Amino acid sequence: MERNYDKVEQSNGGKNMRFFEYLKKQEPSKENEEARKRIYKLHQLEGSLTYIERMEVIEEGKGSMEVEFVRGELSEGMTLCFYDNQGKESGRGEILEIYIGKGEDKGRFSEQGNKGKIIFEYWQPVTDRFWNSQYLKEFTLEK
Repeated sequence: MERNYDKVEQSNGGKNMRFFEYLKKQEPSKENEEARKRIYKLHQLEGSLTYIERMEVIEEGKGSMEVEFVRGELSEGMTLCFYDNQGKESGRGEILEIYIGKGEDKGRFSEQGNKGKIIFEYWQPVTDRFWNSQYLKEFTLEK
């Protein structure tokens, strides 16, 4: 039986799929299978997709994250959904500032394929896994 979520790696050239690869190597379990399906669905949804490499608190209600912009475009003022390493929503927030590339040049929009930094405001409540979020998508009413 072919699993569609195995194609996610191929569609992204295998880049930054570290946790997804980890899940594929785990012993089969209902929980791991459900996590793989949620992560696959995140990759299939229309709109932006960004991988979060690292997050940190700046102050209460505000944080920064190092990211890789995978698909679509993010912009300042955009509402975000954060997803943990199981593909579950872990919080929401808003982009305050975007910096593109290693030199962290201030930008108004993300650039696909680049790495960067996002300064964001996060809204309560967030889950206990919020600061370990791995995926970022623009918030839309359709999920």
